[in-house]
Amino acid sequence: MTKQLFLAFGIPKSGTTFLQRMLDMHPEVSCPSEQAFASLASDVGVVLDRYRKTLVTVDGRTGGQGVPAFDTALRDNVLAAVITTLAESFAGAKPVAGLNDNSVIDRLALFDAILGRPRMIAIFRDPVDTAVSTWRHNRRMTDREPERAAAHLKRLYSPDGTFDGYVRLFAEQYRTKAIAYLDYAEGRPNFVTTRYESLVSDTRDELRRLFGFLGCDSSPRTIAPIVAGSSRAAMAKTASDPEFFGICRTPADRPAVTDQTRRWVRDRLAPEYRRLGYPDPA
Repeated sequence: MTKQLFLAFGIPKSGTTFLQRMLDMHPEVSCPSEQAFASLASDVGVVLDRYRKTLVTVDGRTGGQGVPAFDTALRDNVLAAVITTLAESFAGAKPVAGLNDNSVIDRLALFDAILGRPRMIAIFRDPVDTAVSTWRHNRRMTDREPERAAAHLKRLYSPDGTFDGYVRLFAEQYRTKAIAYLDYAEGRPNFVTTRYESLVSDTRDELRRLFGFLGCDSSPRTIAPIVAGSSRAAMAKTASDPEFFGICRTPADRPAVTDQTRRWVRDRLAPEYRRLGYPDPA
């Protein structure tokens, strides 16, 4: 691949789309809408299995010399080739080719290795806010995709059937992913971590840091129009589904988390908050 490759990812509903859209606004950077690497990996496996069966048939017709093994390394190499080809194709004339996919956070070592240590940008958001955003999103998806309503609602499970119970369970799952990411990324120069809150409150400086990490122009002249287009209203205006950005939500669509649960999450994830750079609570 002649272009510089990077991956952007995070725990779903952590602001990955927000990050992706801003990265893609840069004149040197391509980062199209979210990918589906898990599905792609499965499809690559299916295609290779089918192809090997064809080779076995052909081999039987041509003397039975045997068919080479299709091992995991081969499958990973094919997957890597497909991903890099997609990134380069989507990028067009842009020299920095990125792809955004949240499944990367669950298979960091794999994608880091097979893609040759690409630059990695991970985004995190406060776990309580991430839980609330996930709840809203999946509730909305039950209306938009009624045939998959059961799958969407399953993600909102809590042992006691309460919203706060769901938030606590979500926080535990968030903690597991955050620890795995932080332990892996620590000390690796091809990884950088940002926070949704920083992108919102300090957009200009945070974008300069990220584009600098990618080796791109981070001058005020380049950054200014990206900052101007980073508001939810601006992004919703260019989207076919403005509700995704919360523009059309009503107060009834904003479930409340009790102070007790917020404190519980803060105490339970205190080490992870610190490692992600969140300030200690007042």
